[in-house]
Amino acid sequence: MLQRLSVTLLVSSFALLAACATHVDSTSEASFSASMVAISQGLDLEQKAAFDRALTVVREAYGLDRARMAKALDGKDAEDVLDLAAEIREKQDEAALAQAEKDQAAHLESSKANLAQYTEHCEALEAKRLAEDPDSRGPSRFEAHVCASADSYERTV
Repeated sequence: MLQRLSVTLLVSSFALLAACATHVDSTSEASFSASMVAISQGLDLEQKAAFDRALTVVREAYGLDRARMAKALDGKDAEDVLDLAAEIREKQDEAALAQAEKDQAAHLESSKANLAQYTEHCEALEAKRLAEDPDSRGPSRFEAHVCASADSYERTV
């Protein structure tokens, strides 16, 4: 009976302590979960939605490594969690921009190589025509089409 009362008091004290938490406590899995719930419950609806979105960003950044995420959040209040999520988003945006610039540069190089091939093909057709018929009055329809396509492609590159 006394042991049961002690356990009840301990659990009640822990719940009361967790309800008052304003900072993440990652000393144990239970304290981490309780402090996250307590912080969330202490926010109004709009703040809670922002806090939940921030936690989603943090969870995605840390993946399955909950211990590392808990360590990163330890001692932080709701505003600190929002700031951490903003930092993570900024780093992700910078990485995405760098990747987009890299992809764009690769695409440009590929387009330049294609343009060189089209131009070379056009010049080869013209050289072949002039070699076969030096008195040619102009390019064939095919040659004119290939060269016009090369010119058009050059304008887009």
